[in-house]
Amino acid sequence: MFHARPAFRWFGWLPLALLAAHAAAQPVLITSPVTVGPTDTTIVDQSSTAVVPLATAQITIRGTTLTMNGRHTITSLLVGGSGADAGVLTHTAGASFDYSGGAGTDVVSGLWLTVAGSVEVEGGAPESRIDLDGRGFVGLQGPGAGTSSDNGGLGGAGGGHGGRGADSYSTLAGGAQYGSMTQPVDM
Repeated sequence: MFHARPAFRWFGWLPLALLAAHAAAQPVLITSPVTVGPTDTTIVDQSSTAVVPLATAQITIRGTTLTMNGRHTITSLLVGGSGADAGVLTHTAGASFDYSGGAGTDVVSGLWLTVAGSVEVEGGAPESRIDLDGRGFVGLQGPGAGTSSDNGGLGGAGGGHGGRGADSYSTLAGGAQYGSMTQPVDM
């Protein structure tokens, strides 16, 4: 006698956890500018006015800007345009928050966003984007900082990220590589 085996196996709590996580995910539509602060734990769905925990939010940005500062986790992210307006995800330039209560041991500069599922940025016109222009580390700071002249002269080397920074014309060393260009986990 032949017994068919299922194509997959259910292992204890795992399927229930996955189903619960999927069932708990809630869509959030953003159609006008919103700022999420570093201690915020919820976001308002602008199509229904429902208050949604960030951890379960499936965020869609349509033709506006969502500014997020600090450390957050969401379920998924779609950044798309609406008519002539691009969708944009960004953080406030120079934003920083100390989650260790002033001890300086858990400081997040800008945005540290964990997305449990997919991240999609729609192309076309207008070009939607994750906009971090001018929002990186201040010169000579951060893990890929280049070097500068220590004798008061002008000049400095480029910072590194996903690759080594360029040396300056006066042979100052470029910043060390951090992160990956082909499999980035930070921007």
